[in-house]
Amino acid sequence: MKIDRIGFHGRGCLLLGAGATRGAAFVEKDGYPLPYPPLDADFFTQIQRVSLPENRDIVRQLLRFTVDEFGVGFTLTMERFFTQVEALPQVFQELRISRGQQYRQPDKAMVLFKQGLACLFSEALYRDDPPGPRRPKTCGYHNRLVGMLDAQDAVISFNYDCVLEESLRLNCKYWNPTESYQLPRVGGAIAYWRYQVARPGRPIHNFLPVLKMHGSMNWRRRGKRILLTRNPYELSAEYEIVPPQWKKDVLRADSPYLRIWQEARRRLELAKCLIVAGYSVPMTDLLAQTLLRCRNRPAGRTVGDNHLAVLAIANPDREARRHLVKLFSNSSINEHTQVLVFDSLKQCAEFLVPIP
Repeated sequence: MKIDRIGFHGRGCLLLGAGATRGAAFVEKDGYPLPYPPLDADFFTQIQRVSLPENRDIVRQLLRFTVDEFGVGFTLTMERFFTQVEALPQVFQELRISRGQQYRQPDKAMVLFKQGLACLFSEALYRDDPPGPRRPKTCGYHNRLVGMLDAQDAVISFNYDCVLEESLRLNCKYWNPTESYQLPRVGGAIAYWRYQVARPGRPIHNFLPVLKMHGSMNWRRRGKRILLTRNPYELSAEYEIVPPQWKKDVLRADSPYLRIWQEARRRLELAKCLIVAGYSVPMTDLLAQTLLRCRNRPAGRTVGDNHLAVLAIANPDREARRHLVKLFSNSSINEHTQVLVFDSLKQCAEFLVPIP
């Protein structure tokens, strides 16, 4: 990663949360139709704005389930919704009165949530260009940021959507889904997701790691394989994503996510420049908080001398920015660290990657 404006040249890591998609260039345009790409806090607000007839039935089922479980006038984030739903089977099992009773509501909630999320993304992140096929929207700010990355850098994303991949496939020659995702076996629509505009030069042998920490809407699990689908938001029963639960089962020895989290730990430790865009590190996500706190703890033992040269934070929420700085200040920030704070993804991208 090379950032001429601040004189940085070295290993970098771009870390993205849902706010990065919400802050995309296409959302800022006048006349952008509702719904917006959802944040954790307003998922249930945005999903009620889904309007296409083919999506309304899924949304109605999800909202009916939510009202049945939480009552009318509920105020839920995605994480609170799943944290509470997650606890129901255990309580039901431990306190059941008669044998043979089963509680299948969490399974139903999981299917409805994934399909509802796909419906929401399909309206928020795709554009209609009749009479041709629907096409994904692309973000100029994402394009700038991924265009400055090379193979020694890394991207860590806590997002399910594929706005990042749409920018990578058009702007980053070091991106290759069969290698970058850090998954053992990848198939499916490789050609679509691998595409980059033809560039002269030598063949690429080292690729940029793109670590989707909670899975991706373009992943479909088939046994031990992950198949990529060209349309990530088509209705399916096979989305490979980890729901925003309190307990995220990603570190099992047989989990495809174990290698992703291990590589994220390694890449965070190697990075001297960390750009955090639209990620607030939820208080309920203890695993993610621990991952970031461990950045400066080689071998998980003691704090080492491995401070960041640059920490850039793009987030309109001041409290979220303070929380991030505090999270890193105990281990990865010292008096030599340059801390850059931006109110938006736009400010961040235009400062770090100015267009001549």
